[in-house]
Amino acid sequence: MTSDNPLALETYFGRSLGFTLLALGLTIVVLSGVLPLDSASKEAPEGVPSPYASAAVLVSTLHHATSAVYCYGRYSWTGETGFLLGCVGSAVLATFGLFCVMFAGDTAMTSRYHKFDQSTSGFPFKNSQSYRAKKKAL
Repeated sequence: MTSDNPLALETYFGRSLGFTLLALGLTIVVLSGVLPLDSASKEAPEGVPSPYASAAVLVSTLHHATSAVYCYGRYSWTGETGFLLGCVGSAVLATFGLFCVMFAGDTAMTSRYHKFDQSTSGFPFKNSQSYRAKKKAL
């Protein structure tokens, strides 16, 4: 029973999935703090990320990783270029999300006292702005 016209149930599930993906995307944008929902309070320090930002990025990364795997599987089965493009796009977004999850909140190389970034090296140029160099000069 193959036909070119989709059944009513297939149309319903397709539209339902589309609306679900839109809702997931909007939820991720809202929870990451990019889209503020209320006015800024005076108690909240400036520049502090949303407490839900890492969770929203993790959910988005998992979604794009599974979408990339699914699109690759469909591409290898059907050979259609659209699935390959979807796989590449989702893989790029999943890689960027994984990078953000791994390195976004890394404060291991920040000085506790002076708040300088200690992860810079002097190779191949001399770092004249370095705290260590200024400390040695004293």
